[in-house]
Amino acid sequence: MKTKIKLYNVMFPVFFLLMVPITPIFLISILVNMIWDYLVFSFLVKKFRLEVDKMEKKIAFLKIFKLGFAADFIGAGILLAMMMGTKIGDHIGNYSYSGPIDQPVGAIIVFLAVVLSGVLLYIFNNKYTLKSLDWSTEDKKKVALWIAILTAPYTFLIPLNIFM
Repeated sequence: MKTKIKLYNVMFPVFFLLMVPITPIFLISILVNMIWDYLVFSFLVKKFRLEVDKMEKKIAFLKIFKLGFAADFIGAGILLAMMMGTKIGDHIGNYSYSGPIDQPVGAIIVFLAVVLSGVLLYIFNNKYTLKSLDWSTEDKKKVALWIAILTAPYTFLIPLNIFM
């Protein structure tokens, strides 16, 4: 007796993998971002003389890294969505190639996306990442603020004409 096997969703995983940006630049940016997040978090723990054991530090760092990438992607996603067929998108696209002098409107919009990502970083870290640590509310807010300031996606502001 033959058994019938139906494979309904075989194409979904392959299609999904095509959408995931697995390029050398993306992988390098993940590594650099991870190292930077670790250095910033470690520096802030020492600077503010905060107590945290190794396991808590590791868990907090991984949350900072994951939620930081999420905030960066949200900012980049908003810029990408704005670029899709809008007049504002023309300013953003032109800024990406020519820089802030030629496209001040684009520069302002990209700067606002960096600020939005920074605000999201602060919210994510203050409400979720640092919540489980046994620190005062004031210390959590200070650390979340400094993480947001030091790890915001400032690379959004770099125009491509620098490399050409």
